[in-house]
Amino acid sequence: MFKYYIECKRHKAFGWNQLVAMFKKTEEIAKKNDPSACPLLVFKANLQPTLVMYRALDSYSVVPFDYYFPFEWNKREKGYKLWRENNATI
Repeated sequence: MFKYYIECKRHKAFGWNQLVAMFKKTEEIAKKNDPSACPLLVFKANLQPTLVMYRALDSYSVVPFDYYFPFEWNKREKGYKLWRENNATI
């Protein structure tokens, strides 16, 4: 069974170092709760598209939300946390 641990953030703007720090914190929490979970940081800045940050081997990757997931992003409240299994719907 494949699981995601998703942290959602929305701010006026983001710096790369700030994003990496948030992702590392999300990754630590996800690994503590379930070592097999895939941590993701979903974030949006003002007037920008919703993006997904994930770790690919030893680097970080950022892609638009609709490239990573096959459905549209619905508005979620700030700081919304969500566990998702491969057969669940968001």
